[in-house]
This record gives sequence, C-alpha cells and structure tokens, in this order.
Amino acid sequence: PTSVNLSSPQFLAFDPSGNLVFAVSNRLWRIANNQLQLLAGGGFSIDSGTVASSFSFSTPRGLAIHPDGRIFFTLSSRHAVFVLENNRVLQFAGSATVSGDSGNGGTAFLARFRNPSFLAT
Repeated sequence: PTSVNLSSPQFLAFDPSGNLVFAVSNRLWRIANNQLQLLAGGGFSIDSGTVASSFSFSTPRGLAIHPDGRIFFTLSSRHAVFVLENNRVLQFAGSATVSGDSGNGGTAFLARFRNPSFLAT
C-alpha cells in the first residue's frame, strides 16, 4: 500500500524475527525491513481456510505469535480463535457462530467462548 490510515493500532506483538505485528480496524499488519505488509483482512470471506487477504473480520480482540511464526487472533464477534499460517486464515478453536463457556476436555472446535479478548503463547 502507498497510503494507509494506521490510527489506533491495537494488540501489538513481535514475531520470532523481531518484526512488529498489529491490528488496525479490520486488518492485520506487519512492519518488516522498514516495509508495511498487509497480513490479513480487507476481503469478503469469513470461511476457514480463506486466503488471508480475502478474509473479512471486525477488529481482532487479541493477538499472539507462536515461536514458530503462526499468528493467533481472536474475533470476539465470532466467538472463536483463528490462526494465520501459510497465507490462510484457519479457525483454530471455538464456534464462529455460537457463544458460550463450555468444552473443557473436548475438541477445540466444539469449545464455546463468549467474546474472547486476549491470547498468550
């Protein structure tokens, strides 16, 4: 991008290479080698497995980066945790449609979250 409004960045984290990753509005960005890179968002698809630039979401509410470089984020409006890897956004845990507070000991996809907000790796 040649011109981007980056007002009010949220949920800043550093990847294993020391690059800054952050959320602004409905997109995830990275600053690497003095270059701004769009990682995900701005599209129209909400399906798991969507190419990152085609994924549509409201502002992420949590962000964490695994030591292997995978980027995890929550979308409280979707009651789920997602992972960005290999240029795809995948649903990692929780339901993208149903909120709740159950699932301890079960399959991650069957877990129910109510507006997840923070992550840590």
